[in-house]
Amino acid sequence: MATRRRGTNMKRRVAIILSICTLAIVAYFTASKWLIRHETLASLDILRDDRRVAVEVAVRRDRAMQATAEMIELPVVIISHGNTVKHTEYSFLANTFAIRGFLVGSIQHDIETDEPMVTKAGEEYAGRRPQYNRGIFNIMFAIEEMKKAYPNADYRHLTLVGHSNGGDISMYFASRHPELVRKVVDAGQSAGAVHHRRQVQDPVVPLHRSAFQARSGRHSR
Repeated sequence: MATRRRGTNMKRRVAIILSICTLAIVAYFTASKWLIRHETLASLDILRDDRRVAVEVAVRRDRAMQATAEMIELPVVIISHGNTVKHTEYSFLANTFAIRGFLVGSIQHDIETDEPMVTKAGEEYAGRRPQYNRGIFNIMFAIEEMKKAYPNADYRHLTLVGHSNGGDISMYFASRHPELVRKVVDAGQSAGAVHHRRQVQDPVVPLHRSAFQARSGRHSR
């Protein structure tokens, strides 16, 4: 009799947990669709041979309306993806920041015509400096495009979020433009990120890379 009761109680607990998980999933997708506005900004950078720079933007609809009415100034988050990972695979992270009131831009740093990233012995930061410089140009260009669509946002105090190689780009940007950076959230450290961390005065917040791997399903570097 006691065994049956324990079995029944266990089934009830499992049912409750599953119900809570289901409600959480439904709430997430409902918020993602109706509460958060998503749009793609894609423009050609004429200063770099018409290089296409795509930015996935996420912002809470009510906060966007308040900013349009000049009631508030939206804080800004810029997300930089890892090597071989598409910028669109970070929607879960963009939604997390957007639901908290941020204007979020997730940038596609590399395009099909780019040469593959390689590591060359003896070169600064494992030979990735061209990618870092390209990342800086991409971020600056993306910010200017976001200003056109969302002028009432604080682009002078950026929160930079980077995964793997995107973390290196974020740290490199912060070391070159500290006056524009409020905080860096680093989801994966490399030699480049460690080097630039010493040059950044603003807070650097580590974020465990498993949060990204669970979503994208692969590693990057």
